[in-house]
Formats: sequence, structure tokens, C-alpha cells
Amino acid sequence: MFVKMLTIYTKIAYVIVGAEIVSRALVICLVIRYKSRFIEDCIRSISKTSSRIEYSADACNQGYIFSLTFSIAFAVLTILFTLYFAIIISSYARKRRDKVAAIAAKNSDEIDE
Repeated sequence: MFVKMLTIYTKIAYVIVGAEIVSRALVICLVIRYKSRFIEDCIRSISKTSSRIEYSADACNQGYIFSLTFSIAFAVLTILFTLYFAIIISSYARKRRDKVAAIAAKNSDEIDE
């Protein structure tokens, strides 16, 4: 029974990894897709608060690059961590299944004798 639950947990963990990959890829695609809107909104907000408009485009572009870089780095880290934990769960489930199979085989051999 416990091994069956671990197998279910393993499948759930891999579904979570898949959802994480799709989610992070979507976030990166949205950041790339809305680059012009991000920069326009940034320039508009800087022009409302500062008189140095000539630097706003460069500052907003740097902000966008930082945002994209952070999104990619965060996606890589979270995907690696979720994949790592899914592999840990899968490995533990496999070890438990092998242990239970070995005990069952040993008991079967003892009954045959």
C-alpha cells in the first residue's frame, strides 16, 4: 500500500514539474511579448516624476533587460529544484518498491522450502 502511494506521489511530482516548466516558459514569453509596453509604461511613469526624460529610455531598457534576465534565471532555478525533488521522490519510491519486492521474494523462497 505504501509503495503504491509513493508511486502516485512520484506521478504528482512529475506533473508539478511539467506545470512549472509550462508556467515559467509562459512568463518568459509574456515578458518578451510585452517588451514595448513595458518600456512605454516605464518611460511614461518616469516622465511624470522626473525632469530628466533623456535618460528614461535607457533606464527603462536596462530595467527590461534585468526583468528578463531575472525571469530566466528564476525559471531555471525553480525548474531545477522541482525536478530535483521529483527525482528524489521517484528514487525513494523505486528503492522502497525494490525492497518490498526483495522481501516478498525472500518470503516466497522460504515458503517453497
